[in-house]
Amino acid sequence: MRSGEADPGAMVAAGLAALDGACLGVGQALEFAGALLDRVDHVGRASATAEERLGWVRLATAVADRARGLADLLVGEAEAAEASERAQGTPMTTWLTLDERTGRREATRAVLSGRELVEHERVRAAVLAGEASVAHARATQRVLAELPESFGAGERARAEEWLVERARRATPPRLAKSGPELLEALGHPESSLTEAERAEARYRVARLRRFVRFTPDGQGSTLIFGSLPTAECAGLERLIAAYEQSERRGARDARDREALRRTPGQRRADALVRLVAEHARPGRAPKVAGDRPRVVVSMSYDTMVERAEQAGLIGGEACVPPGELRRLLCDADVMPVVLGSRSQPVDLGVTRRLVDAALRQALSERDRGCVFPGCDGADAECEAHHIIPWWMLGPTALENLVLLCPHHHRLCEPVRFWTGPDPGRWEVRLGHDGVPEVLPPDRVDGARVPRRHERFRRLDDGPDARA
Repeated sequence: MRSGEADPGAMVAAGLAALDGACLGVGQALEFAGALLDRVDHVGRASATAEERLGWVRLATAVADRARGLADLLVGEAEAAEASERAQGTPMTTWLTLDERTGRREATRAVLSGRELVEHERVRAAVLAGEASVAHARATQRVLAELPESFGAGERARAEEWLVERARRATPPRLAKSGPELLEALGHPESSLTEAERAEARYRVARLRRFVRFTPDGQGSTLIFGSLPTAECAGLERLIAAYEQSERRGARDARDREALRRTPGQRRADALVRLVAEHARPGRAPKVAGDRPRVVVSMSYDTMVERAEQAGLIGGEACVPPGELRRLLCDADVMPVVLGSRSQPVDLGVTRRLVDAALRQALSERDRGCVFPGCDGADAECEAHHIIPWWMLGPTALENLVLLCPHHHRLCEPVRFWTGPDPGRWEVRLGHDGVPEVLPPDRVDGARVPRRHERFRRLDDGPDARA
């Protein structure tokens, strides 16, 4: 503490003494914490010592962990009380994304974490007291979920106590791997398994933990995270190694210095891309959302005419309808999409009645994923939703379809045989400019002001906003 600076510990003690031992309600405490953060001096830190800075980092991290734990617990309690369904007509995960400050993945994480904290009293108490982090709580839940089915309620309670105590001196990753130690500490029969039996148990756990995740880094790259059982990953490793060695031999034979300078990691990345390209050849890749994976090239009508003239497909100053231009330029693997002045599709070659590959491609190009505000559901996982239901003679046409993920499809699907407007459900429509928008139910917004996904609001910036 520098000379002339108030002792923060004394200030905190004085503030707590002023409460005279009374507890604050959660709302009061959170408002008080927010008011304190508003008063943080962000200018006077320039002359801080290295020790002070590290101390602040440690304090801020501890406070953030406790605040995150409280936030997740409140999410879990609100979900258990069905608060979002009663007040807003949406599941908790959807409600968390409506302000567009929380992504779907983070909302799902908060809901799952909240459920765990509500369910496990000892873990909850440790997180709220700052004795364990939210990451420790997730690791604890993972170990508890992997306990043998023979564990009774009493043994599970002892296991939870052991893990909470262990969390005080173990990192979350280390805690997540402490299952065998836990079994041994509790004297469970499975602690004396043979190595083969342990290997079988580890494989079952690895199967439960398998996942692959693609995360854009915002810098033009996508990060790939995942976990596979070792035995099942071996085949993928061998395939990538084969492509890697083939490329290296080819570069050596061709004396390609540029290729020879690539790092092993770069060669493996190139091998993975080649593997995907080989599998995506016609007839090999499965259909996704009604069609096999393909490249879609979006361009303005004027640009498309210019390219066609340069290729000699049309004469100068020719007036060619967008559909005919698309037919001239289309090949088996590249689908040109003609865009209008606001980067909206004006021709996608849709002529069939059913949601076939062409119509699905039209939906994908226009909506680019779930249209519900705040949802980042990818195109491939979405379903085609009829704005006017097919059982009410709604046409299967682009102007009567939007993409919704399964979760929001259920939220917006009207009740069959309902004769009037449903006041309890969210609705979807196309705006006057053809852009999908969502109308909240009356109890959420009496005026029912339509809401648009953030990706569509970017289009208002002009024709180049989509590039």
